[in-house]
Amino acid sequence: MTASRRTFFEEIMAAGGLAALLAERANAAPPQDAADSSLIDTSQFWGNFYEGLDQTKGKGHHEHKRMPAVQGKDVRYLYYDSAGLRYSDQLKPQDLLDHEGDVAVSIMLGQFRPGNVDAECIRALTSSQLRVDCVQTKPFMNLLAPAAWVALASLYTNKAGKLPSLQTLGFQQPNLLSGDNKVILPGGSGKFSVNVSSMAKESALHKILRDGVKIAGIVSPLIGFPAVSVPAMQAFTTIYSMLEERASFIMSSPLMDAAATQAALKDPSFPPTFVPIKEGQYVMVPLEQTGALASKMQDLEINQGWLVDRSDKSSLPVDQKALHTIPELTYLTLQMKIVPVTLTAATTPEGAGQDKARKKGK
Repeated sequence: MTASRRTFFEEIMAAGGLAALLAERANAAPPQDAADSSLIDTSQFWGNFYEGLDQTKGKGHHEHKRMPAVQGKDVRYLYYDSAGLRYSDQLKPQDLLDHEGDVAVSIMLGQFRPGNVDAECIRALTSSQLRVDCVQTKPFMNLLAPAAWVALASLYTNKAGKLPSLQTLGFQQPNLLSGDNKVILPGGSGKFSVNVSSMAKESALHKILRDGVKIAGIVSPLIGFPAVSVPAMQAFTTIYSMLEERASFIMSSPLMDAAATQAALKDPSFPPTFVPIKEGQYVMVPLEQTGALASKMQDLEINQGWLVDRSDKSSLPVDQKALHTIPELTYLTLQMKIVPVTLTAATTPEGAGQDKARKKGK
């Protein structure tokens, strides 16, 4: 199943899916649910998502064009460990990895649980898309231009209108964003975002993904991009949004500054507002729903990717306990693993040249 998901677009294009996609977009009828205020033109958000990150255009080029999060859907990050659940901005600089150089970050999806209201929206639109972006902001080894890693999972409801769990779909795998490669953050810093949305059913992309699932013979597609140049990912994101056309955002986040090491925070140019990336488990919730957490946060724990009330001593399976835990709350969980990148002499440009010289001398 994993192999099929990785070659999802190749398979639907080989079956004529790309031509059908373009034709569908060109001949699309006016949207039937254009009056639905929850649906927005996604080109407004995704079209400028990567603005200001293309270093070939100069620092800060058109960065002001980037759209902010959809009001109320801003992502709030919470961190969970043995000390319990707390907002990530409560983490202190000394809580981050004490490392002066680059780090490799592995990200694994946990579970996605829509609350009562969002579940109704997903049921009406019959799908949901989870997207995680992690972007370099500095050249790797001062040679390679910054790259972006992206994972995009499309989930479809069953006949009962419910989404399958990420666990049953096999999305819980190490190094989700990059296949066999880890996400490298030069200097321990970069950009990070999580977005969850449901596209309109009449969108060309909705139809072709539905048809593509049948062609590829999979339950739901997971599209993972390894290290891709920022301009290339910007182009893909723009085209994707044009084909998606309109969507209802459940969680919305522009690319946010992120720091995984204490050294990254010592950079005078690093902004005061950022997402701290620490090894462990994270929970993302939309801003407008944080009130539901206020009185229950101390009683919650993460079990198998689900938020559950630790005071629930029933014999119910964990996923059933999760259904009864703050049912109005929408959340996505994921796990981070961070490893320092240690460069040997042979992996640096100078070292590689010396290594070749030694071999030639032999």
